[in-house]
Amino acid sequence: MRIIIADKAGYCFGIQNAMKLVADTLKQKDNKPIYCLGDLSHNRQEMARLETCGVKKVDTIDEISSGTVIIRSHGEGKDILDQAEAKGLTIVNATCPFVRAMQKKVHDYALEGYQIVIVGNAKHPEVTGAMGWCKHQAIVIDSPEQAEQLPYFEQMCV
Repeated sequence: MRIIIADKAGYCFGIQNAMKLVADTLKQKDNKPIYCLGDLSHNRQEMARLETCGVKKVDTIDEISSGTVIIRSHGEGKDILDQAEAKGLTIVNATCPFVRAMQKKVHDYALEGYQIVIVGNAKHPEVTGAMGWCKHQAIVIDSPEQAEQLPYFEQMCV
């Protein structure tokens, strides 16, 4: 049998970066608990491996009272980061640089008065995270039909 590996096989840059940050955090051995807010990767086996290494997955920041929180490559909203900081948690921000650039645009354009429109699945962590950079005031669409139904806005950032 001949096996051909695709040029783009494996983790994207953002996940590779996140995995490196997790490995570096685990090496610190400061005996503080390490949490991951949601799945760091969509790979169940990798998440199980991280749990055996000591990374505890939680779904909300409220589940963490102390220690280190790793922000996944999909990112989180500003409100979540603010809550983690207010709790005194050590934040390891593994947000993908491309996702972070998008979050910054959402934030900056929302401050300038633009209506933010996000194209994607409203329940996907990257979309919910982006919503947190414009006070959850974006419109999320996931089809051409929804795009056609958008009202007119003087200023819109998609």
